[in-house]
Amino acid sequence: MAESSRRVAPGNDNSLEALWVEHNHLAQQTDDLATEVHRSYGELRQELRAIHARLDRLQPVRAAGNAVRRGAEVGRQRPRGSQTCDTSDSEDELEHLRNLNMCSWPAITVARACSRRG
Repeated sequence: MAESSRRVAPGNDNSLEALWVEHNHLAQQTDDLATEVHRSYGELRQELRAIHARLDRLQPVRAAGNAVRRGAEVGRQRPRGSQTCDTSDSEDELEHLRNLNMCSWPAITVARACSRRG
C-alpha cells in the first residue's frame, strides 16, 4: 500500500481529484477487459458445442453386448467351496432353525453348518 501512495499522478498532480480520475480510468479499463474475456468465453463455448455436435454425428452407434469377464466360462457353475447358505422354505428346516440357540454357538460352527448344507 505504501508504494502506491508514492506513485506520481500524470502531470505531477497528486490531488484527491486526480487520484479519483485515475481510479475511474483503471476501473473502466478493468470492465472493458472483463467484457472482452466474457465475450471470448461465449464464442469458445459455442465453437466447442459445434465441434461436439459434429463428433457425435460421426461416431458409429455401438450395440450393447453382454458383459463377459475375461477367462470366465459362460455355462460354468459356482465353485463348491463357497460359504453361502441356500435358503429353503421347507417346514422341516424352518422348525430345525427355530429350535437352535444361535447365541451359544461359536461362529465357526455356524460357518461349518452352512458349508455342509451347500
